[in-house]
Amino acid sequence: MLSPRSYRNAYLIAHSTVRFASSKIGPQLRSIGEVEQLFSQPDEIKTDPTIQTPKQSLPSEELVLKLLKLSGLPSKCASIPVIQQNLSKQLDLINKLHTFSPENSQDGIKLDPNHARIMPRSTHKLTYKELMEKIEYQKQNKDPELGEVEDGSWNATETTSISRNGYFVFRHGFIHDGN
Repeated sequence: MLSPRSYRNAYLIAHSTVRFASSKIGPQLRSIGEVEQLFSQPDEIKTDPTIQTPKQSLPSEELVLKLLKLSGLPSKCASIPVIQQNLSKQLDLINKLHTFSPENSQDGIKLDPNHARIMPRSTHKLTYKELMEKIEYQKQNKDPELGEVEDGSWNATETTSISRNGYFVFRHGFIHDGN
């Protein structure tokens, strides 16, 4: 059994954190009423599996610039329309994942929610030729803007200049401008 003093020390150690940075995407909620209003809005998309997910609109340029700034990525030479398209595709996928119901899968088979998956369950076997064609297609269609590199791998410690005990210090690389 812990003594009151050791319990207090364990509590302080477990609950002592320092916040070095802060960030936000949306406007600040200033009252309990605004929070309640936000959470009281009905969410039919998640509760009713028969409702189709609406097509995601493009994020605003202001939101993209804010996200670039928060992530430390360069914003001066960034192609905003391309980033908007990529974000829209990612949000569409996230919406599909949130609205997927194992009871109404694409095969019409009722699935156990503990073993549900969004990828198709019934696939055909690939021949060696088909496999090689898919590999060649992936090699030819790499997008450096998305972080896909030519040699097929990413060296995560390439931009480090100092390392000790398995920890690395990044001094340059991803952050190109101060915006």
